Amino acid sequence: MNISRVLYFCISLLLFSSILLVKFQFGSYSFFHLWMLLILALVLVFPNKKILKEFLRIDTIFLSLSFFVFIVIISYIINIPNATLVSKTFSSNSGESPSFLYLKIMLNGVIFCISAILAYLLGRTISLSKVNFFKLYQLLFGFCLLNGFVNVVAWIITTGGSIGRYNFEPPITFSPGISILYSSIGFLIGLSILARIEKAFKRKLFIVALSILLLSVLIIQTRQSQLSFVIMCMLYFFKTHKFSVKTFFWLVPSFIIFSILILIIFKSSSALESYGDIDSTDSVDVAIRLLMLNSAYEIFLAHPVFGIGYGMFVGHNTIPIIITGVPVYLASPHNGIAAILCELGLAGIITLFVITFFIIKKLNKALKLVKDPILKKYCISVYVIQVVLLISVFLSNSSIFGPPAEISYLYISFLSFFMIGSVIGISRNESQIVTFN
Repeated sequence: MNISRVLYFCISLLLFSSILLVKFQFGSYSFFHLWMLLILALVLVFPNKKILKEFLRIDTIFLSLSFFVFIVIISYIINIPNATLVSKTFSSNSGESPSFLYLKIMLNGVIFCISAILAYLLGRTISLSKVNFFKLYQLLFGFCLLNGFVNVVAWIITTGGSIGRYNFEPPITFSPGISILYSSIGFLIGLSILARIEKAFKRKLFIVALSILLLSVLIIQTRQSQLSFVIMCMLYFFKTHKFSVKTFFWLVPSFIIFSILILIIFKSSSALESYGDIDSTDSVDVAIRLLMLNSAYEIFLAHPVFGIGYGMFVGHNTIPIIITGVPVYLASPHNGIAAILCELGLAGIITLFVITFFIIKKLNKALKLVKDPILKKYCISVYVIQVVLLISVFLSNSSIFGPPAEISYLYISFLSFFMIGSVIGISRNESQIVTFN
């Protein structure tokens, strides 16, 4: 019997049972990701001193991410007296004390940020280890599916399988894992569509189709679409290796042209009644988001420096809260700028922009350093995907620091930082990389 297989089976069983236990007792998704990252670090990093040295190397992205964690912790500490904000909106549903509920939000947010840092460091060092990238992404996607399956099991046990879009659960247990299944289905369907479109219409129309798919991600603003888009594009690259360097640079003009057409189509369409027209207030979703955007201004004025605490927007909650005499709503506006401004104030939004600047700068530098054609295509794909997702913060939740209580944003953040780190590692260590066969 293979000892390593038995060992990995035991680790998987331990992870499965542990996440169920944590899910029921504490309700935190982030712990699973933290354990997953630590296990990957132990297996891939620590046995090799050279890799460990690169893992511990400090750069601008690492420093800015660490400072973001510091801002998050300071915001939580300052807002401990404001735990009643949580109690008025969620305690009636959870039956837990406001202080314990706030502690859960605090720990979940901090672990979310720490997991992002670990994902970046792992991605940065992975180029030094003899790991096939495609196999690695299969492993990571498998972990995501396992986590989604665990949460679905927990959801069925705790709710009996009933679900209602506006029947809210307590924070942290909101979004019970269904989104990752949607993402998996979206990935399979999207991959099939892309393959068929490319085969039928060749290169240029394929870029148009990809641009339309990208626009649907930005306009519909769903985390499932964002996650499906990222995974689909990355695995499509590994599957084909056929597109040219110019391919991804066609996305920008295509985006500008087709954004106008898509907006016109959406404004004249009645198919998506849940969201209505772009400027409509008839649907529940749009109405709540407009209320939250209006509330964001008042919340920001009341807490301008460090906000009200990272992760306070955990769902569409329509219970008004009185802040400085004005009723506001702690419902997610699905807008990263508004959410971070309210949750972390000016300190958080400035730090987010600094992180974004360093990420784009590093990725752009990596494009100039990498010479291997296959790896250069990989770097270009990551560059375009991440730039688009970073810009989408103006239209949807942040792709790197979204709502920490929603499981799909854990995946988006994890995969984003891992890919960013891998490109930076590739640019530094290209001569030592085992390329694709």
